[in-house]
Amino acid sequence: MVQREEPRVGGSNSVGGEQRESEAMG
Repeated sequence: MVQREEPRVGGSNSVGGEQRESEAMG
């Protein structure tokens, strides 16, 4: 499942992506 690693770059489609966006926001 490479889609899980792609979203983390800039997307909240996967859990990993959402966690990365939350940390970047503060």
